Amino acid sequence: MDAAIRKIGNKATGLDELGYSIIKAEAHRHTLVTKLCRRFNKWWNGYNIPCYLKNARVMVFSKDATTTPQVGDIRTISILPTLLKVYEKVVNTRLTDKITDLSLISPT
Repeated sequence: MDAAIRKIGNKATGLDELGYSIIKAEAHRHTLVTKLCRRFNKWWNGYNIPCYLKNARVMVFSKDATTTPQVGDIRTISILPTLLKVYEKVVNTRLTDKITDLSLISPT
């Protein structure tokens, strides 16, 4: 869990508006990690991830500096909620470790 929290950096917050500084703060790290571990393990074992964490903030950008770009000149990004990003890092780590342990891929 700590490794996942360290990996997320300081990216834009999603609709949960939970800042990374709160998650990374040392003051309540133990309590937060304990609660998140319990929640993430439930999700890992089949409990549904809450719908509010599945909603993204979609931002639209022009590929060039025009104010009214053509459809092909638009780029979108989806900003996911902070907790979901942390969970995704945890899942990625678990799957990578398992696949590496089974020698299905070599560690990179």
